[in-house]
Amino acid sequence: VNGDLPTPNAGTQQTSSVVCDIDKDGINDFAITERTKAPSVVWYRRSSNGWTKYVVDDEALHIEAGADSCDIDADGDLDIVFGGDSRDNRLWWWENPYPKFNPRTPWKRHEIKNFGANKHHDQIFGDFDGDGQTELVFWNQGACKLYIAEIPKNPKKAKAWQCTEIYSWSKDSQMEQRGTYPGFKGINEHEGLAKADIDGDGKLDIVGGGRWFKHNSRTSYTPNIIDAGYAFSRSAAGQLIKGGRPEVILVVGDGQA
Repeated sequence: VNGDLPTPNAGTQQTSSVVCDIDKDGINDFAITERTKAPSVVWYRRSSNGWTKYVVDDEALHIEAGADSCDIDADGDLDIVFGGDSRDNRLWWWENPYPKFNPRTPWKRHEIKNFGANKHHDQIFGDFDGDGQTELVFWNQGACKLYIAEIPKNPKKAKAWQCTEIYSWSKDSQMEQRGTYPGFKGINEHEGLAKADIDGDGKLDIVGGGRWFKHNSRTSYTPNIIDAGYAFSRSAAGQLIKGGRPEVILVVGDGQA
């Protein structure tokens, strides 16, 4: 510790982070979560003199790894999303108060999901069905499912979003896994999310769990296996080699490759 950054949350389990331009100054900021003590979410604002810490949520929340940002309420600034861990069945978004920032004033928290099973490791926003509107895709590991949710017309008043299952898996067995994993990994557990137009049809595809998911119609998606031994993985996708289709990178999640 060299003092470059103010100490984040009080606990020792900073599980998640998200990088985005929160204050619209053209410079990326970042938010950090902690799941054992309050405040559960803080963000760091960049200035010419360094970084200033602001509280996003002053309550204690069991937040899992994974996050994303999006202008959910269409007011011109980026809002942030985090999900509950193995002790919580909720997924939340926090309403960016731009331009009224106060280091000690929390943001308003809204619920996206408040039903079913716990644990939501990874979320991603994108227009995956080509309708010109942004959707949220997230894993729900406790349910062994991948969900997609349209942003409600009035997200500030919605008590929860309509979440639709687009994929599920069995935890009875799994392919031979690549790498070594910690004991808390479930059998055939899936995680990791990225996005890219894998098949060149002009629509973003979902990448995660060692697979890519092609949109068919409405909320129907077809899973295509990339490497089933990398279901529990970090995922990235993009034009890494010039020309042709995008490339996908998978690496062991919470373990050793």
